[in-house]
Amino acid sequence: MAVQYKFFLAPYETPLKSAYQFVSIALAEGFQQLGIAYHANIDYWWEAKSNTFLFKKGAQCGDVNIYESLYFVENEAALQEVDYTKINVLIDHNDRLFTPALDDRFKQFNVILRTHYNPKMHYRNNVKPWAFGLTNNIINSIGNSLDAPLQHRVMISYRKLHDIRKLSNEKLVPLLAKHFDIYHFESEQPPLSITDDPLSLWSQTGRRYDPEYFVQINSSLLNLSFGGTPVIPPLPLNLPIQVVGKLKREFLKVFYGANIPAKHYTLIQYDSWRLWESFASNTCPVFSDCSQFGITLPVMPEAGKHYIAVRDFDFAATAEQINQLGNEGIKRIAQQGRQWALEHYSPAAVARRFVDMLNT
Repeated sequence: MAVQYKFFLAPYETPLKSAYQFVSIALAEGFQQLGIAYHANIDYWWEAKSNTFLFKKGAQCGDVNIYESLYFVENEAALQEVDYTKINVLIDHNDRLFTPALDDRFKQFNVILRTHYNPKMHYRNNVKPWAFGLTNNIINSIGNSLDAPLQHRVMISYRKLHDIRKLSNEKLVPLLAKHFDIYHFESEQPPLSITDDPLSLWSQTGRRYDPEYFVQINSSLLNLSFGGTPVIPPLPLNLPIQVVGKLKREFLKVFYGANIPAKHYTLIQYDSWRLWESFASNTCPVFSDCSQFGITLPVMPEAGKHYIAVRDFDFAATAEQINQLGNEGIKRIAQQGRQWALEHYSPAAVARRFVDMLNT
């Protein structure tokens, strides 16, 4: 008898409170491609092409229940209704450090899939690294303009300035500006007819969908894809993170002064849509070195092969590497990064990884 998969999702409310559950969207799209049946607690994610919801409400219980962490945000009492005789999976893409992955209330879940996975944290054995990855919407939207003329420029399109983004704007951008055009992209507000439509991609993605953005990222030789905040990992003490982090910083300052080496830092909240949109497009992503800063994904990219990495906060060395690569070298990395992302993080690849994980 086939395994019954059931998703538990938070409902869409408004573009400002869209409950954009992209990890589940990619997984369900992969299930569809692989012919795996599933249903959900609600109808969610309208697809204009098929004229139906990707997730359809079904009453039957699941053998495998997949919970979005957002499902419990407005409905904490629902945690008492989880059936632990079934296989229960929690998708935790929450920001910051102390999320369900470190919350004892979720310790009975069979698996917690943690985006922004940080190996310096003391996770239980049920916590596994996951990633934002690629939805069909991202792949198809980027695919519509892959033939756009590539311009000799660096694109910057952050919606929010995380600390590492501020640092790269301060240290890296002036160096790149000596050899490249710097292109700042900001989405314009769409017409009212779009914002009023709760089934539009702009509304459902929480105001993140912009067709012009995908054209411009395909037209840019490089894209700054940084995300997250550098922090000094906490000591294994039963103290609040703010206290532990401060204690360790003060301890290291005794030896290093204000310039604490990068080896003592890790990144939190590093995953982003910009990163995966960069991987899937013509552009070449530039972001922090994964191996150095604790960026942990189920399948890891290689620095210098799939993306251009910044090590040791040495933005000058990265700028020099970019100049030495030349346009053809940058294009080669971009192409290899796109192939890598589609191979390992397309919906079908993610769904296969999910099923294989549960079967091992």
